[in-house]
Amino acid sequence: MNRLPPHFLPHTVRVAAYSAGAGLGGTHGTPGDVAAFVNDEHAVITGADGKEAVSSANVSVQYDDHAPTGSRVTLWPGTDIARTATVIKITRFQHPTLPWHQVLWLQ
Repeated sequence: MNRLPPHFLPHTVRVAAYSAGAGLGGTHGTPGDVAAFVNDEHAVITGADGKEAVSSANVSVQYDDHAPTGSRVTLWPGTDIARTATVIKITRFQHPTLPWHQVLWLQ
């Protein structure tokens, strides 16, 4: 697997990964900092459930960073504009010679 070079991930986000529970609801893990590229714009997308949804931002991260649907992602942590949103869709990119990565679409 080819990883994205560090200069493609100039931002930092804080991710609390979601873990589904067995009928009792899920939980979020301890938040951790992840290198990312943040595209802070609204877009209409088709969510994982097949319905249209408005995404408030999308975040590109390494392919092996753990942030499943339902995870909480804090954009711009430690700043006056910090905000937390939920992952509603994930797109993953794989190629034989180009860097693999995933894009987290946030609600």
